[in-house]
Amino acid sequence: MCCYRIRRPAGICCCVAPLLMVTIYADYGDEPEDEFIPLPASLACAYYDLEMDSVEDDIIFYNSRLPQQARIVELGCGSARVGSKLLGDGRRVIGLDISIDMLRKARDRNLPGLQVVGMDMTGFAFNSSFDAVIIPYNSLNLLIEKQHIKQCLTACRQHLQPNGLFIAQIFVPTQEFISQGKKSFQFQIHEMKPDGRLIKEILKEYQAESQTIIVEERYRVRPAGNNAGPADYNNIYRVGALLANDWLQLIAESGFSVKNCYEDFSCTPFGTTDSSRLLVEAVSDSK
Repeated sequence: MCCYRIRRPAGICCCVAPLLMVTIYADYGDEPEDEFIPLPASLACAYYDLEMDSVEDDIIFYNSRLPQQARIVELGCGSARVGSKLLGDGRRVIGLDISIDMLRKARDRNLPGLQVVGMDMTGFAFNSSFDAVIIPYNSLNLLIEKQHIKQCLTACRQHLQPNGLFIAQIFVPTQEFISQGKKSFQFQIHEMKPDGRLIKEILKEYQAESQTIIVEERYRVRPAGNNAGPADYNNIYRVGALLANDWLQLIAESGFSVKNCYEDFSCTPFGTTDSSRLLVEAVSDSK
């Protein structure tokens, strides 16, 4: 069996009858591995917004659960996609993140009632207390050590008023994911402006011993015009993958009473299906 990989020399425009170079391999296994460039932080921001700006289900959910006139802390705020949409009904939001590029995009929104600061979620500190703390879109999973998770949760409880509201969206591995080889592959296609496409590939591998998942996100940029060639980037990181009961135990041990657990933003009780989404709604115990 022969395999062919066709390459166009750099600088050759496809509209001038390019000379193509063909590399012939004896077998697919002989083909070279794809080469990826580490994803720059600035592009990570742009691609995050491209992927997430149209997502609204979680924003509708938070707006339905948060009280009016509330002072809210959002951990892992990113570009303030969520926090910027919670400012109605007299609410004020302080967003925390450690990404300078994300915080810059959040500040560029320039919205009254929205403040963003650079702080680590395991050691944030304010001189005042708040009505609610939210941790959207699996940001809590970025903490892989139980000690760090409890530090974060304890800081959340310490900054809440008595009976203050805590809401978090958490990823949990499904039984199907654990049983089927502990690996998964997904891809998404996003249209880029003014033209072209971004192909995002997501590879996950479950590590049972550490209860973590190694995630590799691959971004294949495919411009439609002739002025720029394709580019391939990747980002590899590890996330916590505790089971639902482990998360609930850590939340309870940190001084919260869990009130509701959902598996989707329509408030379906968690456990109805084999869901990877755990939405926890809890209140801080009296100090």
